[in-house]
Amino acid sequence: MQEVQTVLNRVMQLEHFYVEFEISEDFCFHGRFPFSLMINEQGFATARVAALTQDEAEVSVLNYFMQSGEYYLMDDDDEDDDEDEW
Repeated sequence: MQEVQTVLNRVMQLEHFYVEFEISEDFCFHGRFPFSLMINEQGFATARVAALTQDEAEVSVLNYFMQSGEYYLMDDDDEDDDEDEW
């Protein structure tokens, strides 16, 4: 029961933070994001993230894109291998 209370306390303390970062011209992503994401015409993105601190929000965005990038890079390599078999 203590674990549930700890989680509830954390949720009650969450705030929204904005994380701005630059994206590449060939940025492509399929699926859902765990946060709101807006991309402007100049190649910058702003993510609205629920976290306890600004630092935690920035780390969350960084980790998400690093993990997603690794997944899609692996997925792209698999597709290239399939093309070679034809």
